[in-house]
Amino acid sequence: MIKDSLIQKFLTILILHTMCLSSIFCQSLPVIIVNQNFNYTSLIDTDGDGVNDDVDNCPTVYNPSQEDINENGIGDYCDDNFPDPRVVNINLTEIPSENSFSDLVNPYLINNDYYTMFNQGYDIIDFDNDGKLDYVTMFHESERYINKAGIGVFSFNIDNNKLTIDLNHVIEINGEPNANAPEVKFLNNDDNLDVFIPTGNYHGENGTQPDFYNGTSNRPDFLFYKTDNGFSIDSLDYTNGGEKYGNTSLQKSIQIDEDKNHEIAILSYDASRGEMAIYDYNDQSNRHELVNEVFTSASGNLTKKFNDLHNLFYNDDDLEDLLTLHVEKNGSVSNYKVNVYYGKQNDQVQIDFDSKELIGEFSEDGSIWAIAENEEFTSILKLDGRYILFIQYVKSDGTAKLISYDLSSPNTNDITNYLFGKEFLTTKLHGNGHYWIDVDNDEDLDLIIETSDQYAVDGKNIIYIQESGRFHPVKFNIEDFGFRGPYIFIDLNQDDKYDVIDHSSGKFYITDSFDTQLSVDDEILDNSLKLYPNPVTNILTIEFKNVAISKVEIYSILGEKIKEINSNFGSITTDKLPKGIYIIRIYSEKSSIIRKTIKM
Repeated sequence: MIKDSLIQKFLTILILHTMCLSSIFCQSLPVIIVNQNFNYTSLIDTDGDGVNDDVDNCPTVYNPSQEDINENGIGDYCDDNFPDPRVVNINLTEIPSENSFSDLVNPYLINNDYYTMFNQGYDIIDFDNDGKLDYVTMFHESERYINKAGIGVFSFNIDNNKLTIDLNHVIEINGEPNANAPEVKFLNNDDNLDVFIPTGNYHGENGTQPDFYNGTSNRPDFLFYKTDNGFSIDSLDYTNGGEKYGNTSLQKSIQIDEDKNHEIAILSYDASRGEMAIYDYNDQSNRHELVNEVFTSASGNLTKKFNDLHNLFYNDDDLEDLLTLHVEKNGSVSNYKVNVYYGKQNDQVQIDFDSKELIGEFSEDGSIWAIAENEEFTSILKLDGRYILFIQYVKSDGTAKLISYDLSSPNTNDITNYLFGKEFLTTKLHGNGHYWIDVDNDEDLDLIIETSDQYAVDGKNIIYIQESGRFHPVKFNIEDFGFRGPYIFIDLNQDDKYDVIDHSSGKFYITDSFDTQLSVDDEILDNSLKLYPNPVTNILTIEFKNVAISKVEIYSILGEKIKEINSNFGSITTDKLPKGIYIIRIYSEKSSIIRKTIKM
């Protein structure tokens, strides 16, 4: 009877694994190990991290590394007492400017009343391939005159400690200006960077639309293809089915195949099942044309809508995949679902829209919080081997919160507390979106939360530096800097550090240094160490007291690990190191500290 019961359990679980259709469900299925005497052990891994629940220090959250820095038996991802990330200080120095943005764009306007919606984005890219970053943005007046606006490509030069702004390209908008961010991408199959701008409705007199509006006044998205003589202009054709895709919530560039040019995805309002239209460049017509329509589901039981989509390499097979986020409204509850469409190798690599897989789901109170449209309110980042979905929810009053969902976990856990700390959970954000750049040039992306001049004083942290798998709030050395906005982050002096343009004051700042405030454990380690001689020739001596050293690493000034020492820390031989500057990272059981030394 016992053997029959065990066999029945084994067969039941085997059937479940065989029939399993969802990776979210499959990861939490129990496994039975049966030995030759029919003794068995049930192995359950709820969070799918490869560590069974009975020994997992955080059984509900994906944490294969089992990190427990304070050694309290609770994994860091589950530990409510886990310390907040350290503060990073950024020291800025103002640099005077010979001219202003207004000086350059006013000739293209009517009343010299320069105004722009920088809070909704811009693009930073080397537009002309000269090795320096350019700033691409929309400009217009506070009164949005028809046929009077433009896209400017600005560059910056510093000479004799003074900055000069140059306006290298202007695309005049012979239509209605808009408030959305330009995307600079390869849109057709030549070697020139092009510009895509999602736009608003045309409010001029009907019949006065320029030809490139293609007969519609409802959201004609502009495409500017770079040519040898300037730009050719077009807009997406929304006349299919009587402006079928005129009423849209988001338009952005994506990749669905392996060619150079980007496709344009249009996320449409379809109250029953949500719809996405994809436009690809056609070499015969020299236009982006409709090539595919994708729906959230085959039926419309609930109100559904696509919120966003992102390219990523989800399953690490070197084929680019496509992630989509959509919402299903059920009364006041917003149920969000995350799906992946996988890349497939045929004649060429393409997104297989028949390969849809659900990889995450979560809910939010839709009567209070929503994902805003036409801005960057969601993003994807791979962090320590896991994909994290960041969503910035917005209230009707414009305030926002940022939540981090772990897509590696079957439960799509909220790990915001671990990544940012408890203080971040109460930080009042402004609903202008967010984006990622490598502020400190360490090959890790850092978070920028966009602001405006109405940004609340209690939320001064707008930059979070990524280090050791967490995000550390930034404070500036300039009083009241960091909450008025909008701020533009761009390397002005080509030193591989992002500098800052403060549009509200018209001032420019060079980033001098990054300083990290030490934790208590770091201070203990810091006060217990002494390194000498410096400069060093053959032997580097490390004296330490009241603390146990666990490891020492030596890095080149470029960040390459040269040497790792796991014993005999007191005297480290350096005679074989080339002359130069080296970074010494010294670890204790609970902390680490960095020193710099010169090898002679």
